[in-house]
Amino acid sequence: PLDRIMVRGRIDVLIPLHAGGIIIDYKTDRIRADEVAIRTREYSSQLWQYAAAIEQVTGIAVSQAWLVFLSPRIAQLI
Repeated sequence: PLDRIMVRGRIDVLIPLHAGGIIIDYKTDRIRADEVAIRTREYSSQLWQYAAAIEQVTGIAVSQAWLVFLSPRIAQLI
């Protein structure tokens, strides 16, 4: 019962706004445009864990989370 799970990561961008924060995570994977949807599903859990941590630490609720795939230069709203 005392065991804890720790997730370690780095938030690339946090834009705190009154209507809710925006987080942006840059991905350097070299993927094709047709793979973006699959990778978005794979990474979405990571971003929502970041969002929960941000809210817990700062009190800022995250209203948007974006993945920016540098190759093929596509931004995807989660």
